[in-house]
Amino acid sequence: MKIIYVLMNIRIHSQSDLNSRVVGWFSTLASAQYIIRENFLNLQEYYYTHAVIEAVPEGLFEAQRETWWYNLEDGLACERPFSYESVVNLTMG
Repeated sequence: MKIIYVLMNIRIHSQSDLNSRVVGWFSTLASAQYIIRENFLNLQEYYYTHAVIEAVPEGLFEAQRETWWYNLEDGLACERPFSYESVVNLTMG
């Protein structure tokens, strides 16, 4: 089964102020990571604080396989924010 890497921007300001949007789907993890690392098209937009990439199987709704979190201020990998500790399939809505 093919894996799709879904990239989402997230704004984490407080527990009650969480906003997000999916910005792309990629065939490789490296392609999605490149977009974050190079801040392609200004992902942060002076609004979003984090990005997440989820490895999701192609097809019908299924749990993500792996998740990678990034801080958009520096583009570096970071720990999953506490606000999202128990959230799964974030990019699937």
